[in-house]
Amino acid sequence: MNTRTIDQADMAYGNILGSNVLGGLLAGSPVRVIFLGLAVFLSCIAVVYVKDINRRLSVQSQMITAQEGMLKVEGDKLLLEQSAWSMQARIERIATTDLNMQLPSSNAVVMVRG
Repeated sequence: MNTRTIDQADMAYGNILGSNVLGGLLAGSPVRVIFLGLAVFLSCIAVVYVKDINRRLSVQSQMITAQEGMLKVEGDKLLLEQSAWSMQARIERIATTDLNMQLPSSNAVVMVRG
């Protein structure tokens, strides 16, 4: 194998994957350099912006989760209060004391048949 052939192959490989490709992109004109620099800068700004949005949404999610927990506790308390208000013994006590209602005697009950 010829050493000159190996050197040419190595140089071609280096030109494709090495710094010569990047140099080729940047060597054309100053407009390319400015464009690539602007693209990198805008990418950095986009990363910072997305990280900020992510942080804000994370804080909002934690606040909503905490509020959900408080609302669940309040809902459980209201269910307990509702069951206390609708207990049969309480209803009977209010009917007899506040409304002066009484259970009728068995003789006073009339069966209606339809």
